[in-house]
Amino acid sequence: MSTPPGIGLVLLAAGASTRLGHPKQLLPFHGATLLRHMAEVALASPCRPVAVVLGYEAERMAREISDLEVAVIVEPGWNAGQGRSLSAGLGALLASHPSLSAVIVMLVDQPAVTSAHLAALVRLHQRGAHSIVTSAYDETYGVPALFGQEHFPTLLKLEGPHGARHVIRHASATIASVPLPGGDFDVDLAEDLARLYEPNSNFRR
Repeated sequence: MSTPPGIGLVLLAAGASTRLGHPKQLLPFHGATLLRHMAEVALASPCRPVAVVLGYEAERMAREISDLEVAVIVEPGWNAGQGRSLSAGLGALLASHPSLSAVIVMLVDQPAVTSAHLAALVRLHQRGAHSIVTSAYDETYGVPALFGQEHFPTLLKLEGPHGARHVIRHASATIASVPLPGGDFDVDLAEDLARLYEPNSNFRR
């Protein structure tokens, strides 16, 4: 797959999974862990560079992806909220690649996301004048989402619980979207595991 210039990706994987009771990043999935699987999905997309933001038990998490071509960013203030992790990840990418023209933000616990979906976000951005391209599911817009460089200053100022969706909601730019069946499912509670591991689930592809 050809790589368009200057589109990076930030994978947010810093949380402690307090509602689940154990780290969702380390759940077994597709013969690996959920963290490794999602990092591999990111790497199979057209986006480069890829940064993975860690926080809770960062050393343990980092071992899961130590052989992958990703930049591991450890954010000490991860428990302040998703906004802090997002701004840290983007800041690190821009420090090493200041000419990035856009970035995709994605979460570690959305198993419906594929590299093909990420590529579709990139294609739509490149075809039109849309500086924000989101995923559409459950009658809303959310992540994974692509943000053009004009949104970088806002993303870099994020703090606390305000993450990518906060920027999407308050953006004055025209927003495009790509449907993501199953995008509303994430892994937060113990009952979510039954759906994740259901034999006929779309996530078991």
